[in-house]
Amino acid sequence: MKNKEHIELLGDNHFSSNRETPLRTNDFDKSDTEKAQNIAHYFEMIMKEMG
Repeated sequence: MKNKEHIELLGDNHFSSNRETPLRTNDFDKSDTEKAQNIAHYFEMIMKEMG
């Protein structure tokens, strides 16, 4: 693991050489608007559940 000073020095100037991504094959089936609406709905449900 790299030390904190090195990470701070590097900042946003990093390069990921990993070819694998966490994306699923159907990640772009819904529009950003649909995703935002779903997130808002579920967030509301969570907040209601929490009281």
